[in-house]
Amino acid sequence: MGMIKAGVMWEDVHMRAHNIAAAGLRDLGIFQKSLSVEQILDSKITTRFFPHGLGHYLGMDTHDCGGNANYEDPNPFLSYLRVRGKLPVNAVITNEPGIYFREFPLRQELKDGVWEGIVDENVLDRYWSVGGVRIEDDVVVKEDGCENLTTVSSKLDDIEGMCNGTIKV
Repeated sequence: MGMIKAGVMWEDVHMRAHNIAAAGLRDLGIFQKSLSVEQILDSKITTRFFPHGLGHYLGMDTHDCGGNANYEDPNPFLSYLRVRGKLPVNAVITNEPGIYFREFPLRQELKDGVWEGIVDENVLDRYWSVGGVRIEDDVVVKEDGCENLTTVSSKLDDIEGMCNGTIKV
């Protein structure tokens, strides 16, 4: 969120989200703890857990104009991005990173040894039932930052409280 401001390359914000995902999944033990974030990103494994773009423009339509994914892009980190280039001032964009535990195609790739030395399957097995989570904030891009239009908190303690019923929305 702290990166979003006018003139910032959306691809850089998106890749920062992949860096955070790599570190977080490594810290959980899903990725081998001996690996650096750079090694994890070099393997491209985060595209299996974060298989979508970071966000899209908002306007009159839920998924407003401003971009179409280039599924032919050979870069698997960028092929699902609907937004590319510098963020314009006063644009409204979603910031919605997500992590998904998708058994297909990951189980087959694990069986085929594609992620050997990267994924700890014993740890991953504990997370299949999670399915996934994606938290969206809608923001207005400003010259020196962004204004979050979302009124529901995305802080960990608040989300856990909403899920377990101790905080009402």
